Amino acid sequence: LPSVRATFAHQLTDGFRFIMSHPMLRPLWFLSILIALFFSAAIATDVLFVLERLDVPEQWFGVFMLSGAVGGIVGAVVVSPLKVRFGAGPVMAAANFVGPVALVVMGFFPTIPVAVVCFAVSFGSTSVWNVLVMSLRQAAIPGHLLGRVHGTWRTLLWGTMPLGSLLGGLLARIDLTTPLLVAGGLTVVVAAVGYRFLHGLPNPEDVAEHALPTR
Repeated sequence: LPSVRATFAHQLTDGFRFIMSHPMLRPLWFLSILIALFFSAAIATDVLFVLERLDVPEQWFGVFMLSGAVGGIVGAVVVSPLKVRFGAGPVMAAANFVGPVALVVMGFFPTIPVAVVCFAVSFGSTSVWNVLVMSLRQAAIPGHLLGRVHGTWRTLLWGTMPLGSLLGGLLARIDLTTPLLVAGGLTVVVAAVGYRFLHGLPNPEDVAEHALPTR
């Protein structure tokens, strides 16, 4: 068991060092963490928002949430043509901004038609973002470090999401639209601050396959 722990710690350290020494992955990692934190807070109480604020009957909740699934599917379909037309960086920057804006709009106008559209846009933007950011990471990370870097990346990224959910729950004690307005608004701010950086990111296929960061 100690050897397993030592191996895990060693691999986590290797992944952390690689990310921190990489001029593209380091800011992308921190930006992703902040987005995940606030986005999780914004959607933490979506079930209560839909059932209690929008007054959707419980038996129709799953049908209502299909709007998000449809948006995600559409995002997965259009991401490749969008990348070819505009480039990965501009598409990532736009998707990262549009998604949280949709959440804020839903908070300001808590009606079923608006929520359906906003859920679709938000989930679609997330789908576009996930496809491109993972493709970019895989292109930038050497094969022998791929598992370690991805593991390190997700450890902190996913580790912050429960904290975001806790924040969203606390905000929802004020009003069920508050997480969407406050946490969604913070996500928009982070997306705006990182917009220029994301806009300048290359296409995954343009990242040098064997390029290593300067140490």
